[in-house]
Amino acid sequence: MSLARRASLNIALKAVGELGRFAWALLLILVARHLGGESFGRIAFAYSFTTIFVLLTDLGMNILVVREVARDRDAAGYYLGNLLSLKLVSAPVTFGLIAAAITLSGYSSDVVTVVLLFAGIAVARGVLELYGAVFSGLEVMGREAVLKNLYQMSLFLSGGIALACGYGPLGMSVALLIASLLVVVFGSRMVWRTMPHVRLLWDGALWLSLVRRALPLVMTTIFIVLYNESDVVLLSYLGEGEREVGAYAAASKILKTLHLIPMLIVSGVYPVFSDLAMGPKDALNTAYRGTLKLLLMIAIPLAIVVASFADLFIVLIYGQGFILAIPPLRVLAVSIPFVYLGYVLVNVLVSSDHLAWAALVTGAACAINVAINLLLIPVFGIAGSAIAATATQVALVVIGALATERAVTRSGWVQLVSKPMVAGAAMLLTLSLVGRASWILAFPAGLGVYLLALVLTGSLREEEFAAVKRLWRGFRPSGVLNP
Repeated sequence: MSLARRASLNIALKAVGELGRFAWALLLILVARHLGGESFGRIAFAYSFTTIFVLLTDLGMNILVVREVARDRDAAGYYLGNLLSLKLVSAPVTFGLIAAAITLSGYSSDVVTVVLLFAGIAVARGVLELYGAVFSGLEVMGREAVLKNLYQMSLFLSGGIALACGYGPLGMSVALLIASLLVVVFGSRMVWRTMPHVRLLWDGALWLSLVRRALPLVMTTIFIVLYNESDVVLLSYLGEGEREVGAYAAASKILKTLHLIPMLIVSGVYPVFSDLAMGPKDALNTAYRGTLKLLLMIAIPLAIVVASFADLFIVLIYGQGFILAIPPLRVLAVSIPFVYLGYVLVNVLVSSDHLAWAALVTGAACAINVAINLLLIPVFGIAGSAIAATATQVALVVIGALATERAVTRSGWVQLVSKPMVAGAAMLLTLSLVGRASWILAFPAGLGVYLLALVLTGSLREEEFAAVKRLWRGFRPSGVLNP
């Protein structure tokens, strides 16, 4: 199969598997509109808090499962049996850590109960992610997509029913936990039908081996989750009310939904990067530059539109009760181009086996995020957290670009970003001028000017796109094996 078809197929399968995320996003919108900012903030805090703890104890074993099962499908049951046993051991430890941390933090009993229920939801999600990793390694992507979408849809339906019955965060958390456990039962049946002889195994040597081999990539994953989720937790810990936390989480959720675009594109080209990393550097550099430029050209108009129409987005999606979310959304919009570039930088380091560099880059970004949050939240509140999130993404791109230039390949950043930035400036100027007369006409006019500027500056005709197209249509760099 050619690189183009592999990338396209990977993106399509990943998109199908991630469709359910929109169901979860829609449920959160319903929570915000029906229960208000305080309840939304409580649920957002519970989700972020438990996600951090579950990741720290789960150790990211799924990262290696896909690769190991893909290399030896007959060993799928062996890996699954051992990791299920490991989860049986780690789940009580995780729950105990979460219970101790939230209880000692002095939160009310209602908040503690919701967090503990979300801990159960997070543990169930971890089991389902393990099943998905095994399905992915076995290349039965359809089953992985079914399981992911079933899980997200079950959360949406159970949460929606709880809202319709008049329940608050506590009742909805119970409904979500029940739905999660039911999907775990269904997923277990899917697994046993695929591998009828799976049983619990206790190979401590395998556990230690997986931890040792996965450590650099695990650290990268932990750092990414920490700087993506710690802002909500730090806002709550540093004294911001649930309404303010809910407003920030609402703005952040819009941005995280837009993150699906680079996630899908990069997940599709990741195998291409991995193959090209084995061949001449020129081939990898071409695909790398082309992907960077493509995502940058998508991100710039998105950032401008979100920043310009932040008030409209917040009111339409969440309602008038969330106007506090408008300023942080405008600040977070600035981070969109950096987020998109960051996806490429981290993944090109990982795909070319520079795992230590990837851990260093994301670790530095994580430290910067926590430090700036601690400095700015007491002074600026949720706006300070938005500034910290944006500064983190800028730092990630700067440090990641330096690491990539040193360890992988040179990209020529000035030439890469200058023309899309000129087009973005033209779009912003058009929005400002036309918007004075009619905001309805401003968006199509601004987008038209942006595309015209890309054409006039030659961004759409440059060699990276033509070369990437040739590569994906069947060009095989030396040393690369295409199955």
